[in-house]
Amino acid sequence: MQSNHLEWKVGLFVLVGLAIAAGMILFFGKFGERGDYELTVRFQNASGLINGSKVLYAGVEVGKVKEINLDPQGHYVDVVLGMFRFKKWKYVIKEDAGFAIKQSGLLGDVYITIEPGSATAADAKPGQLLHGKEPASLGRMAESAEELLAKLNRSVDKLSSGFLDDATLGDLRLSAKNLKELTGNMNTTSVRLNQILDEINKGRGTVGKLFQNEEIYENFRALSYNLRKGGILGYKDRYDQDMNKTPAQLEAEKKEEQRKTVTPKSR
Repeated sequence: MQSNHLEWKVGLFVLVGLAIAAGMILFFGKFGERGDYELTVRFQNASGLINGSKVLYAGVEVGKVKEINLDPQGHYVDVVLGMFRFKKWKYVIKEDAGFAIKQSGLLGDVYITIEPGSATAADAKPGQLLHGKEPASLGRMAESAEELLAKLNRSVDKLSSGFLDDATLGDLRLSAKNLKELTGNMNTTSVRLNQILDEINKGRGTVGKLFQNEEIYENFRALSYNLRKGGILGYKDRYDQDMNKTPAQLEAEKKEEQRKTVTPKSR
């Protein structure tokens, strides 16, 4: 009798523990919130969605995919969403909200993300049919990449056949050869010019003696001075005379020339 009483107590304790565990699951988990109301979103392509895929709003999970129904003609796919109701966080799905199918990484899970609609739009009602955006599938992107690569290959072929033919390559080789010879000639000319200038600086040769001779230099200087003073027709050798004048005499002559150039005022 005492053994039966102990077994009854153990069974009651286990039953109470299971009830508490179930309550905690319902309270802390999302089982009590799941499927509060439904929305149907129509897509052109499901892109790998499965029952139980997440529905995210602003990065927060707000629902699950409940059903995926394919149109008999295959024109579209209706995805039934089981939306949660949160007591602490109030969110509203608008009629013009954006629904898009995305994938986390190349091999990650496929999920639906909701972009908030405009504030002036009406609220989406439970069971209402909404329209989603066409997903960007990886297969389509791969096809686009293949088309781009094919166009690039055709462009390179045209460039190779039209520009890099044998005649053009021969002209390019000849131009490079001529440029190399021209560069060599310029280097030789530069070396020769440096040698000539060095000879002139040292007073060697006719030109070098001309530049290094002080008497010739003074004669050129006097000729230039006399031409500047009197011109060709009024040429007069006044260089030595002017060079021997005192500063006072030069200043007086300067003032006299300035006085002669001043135009008298009319009465």
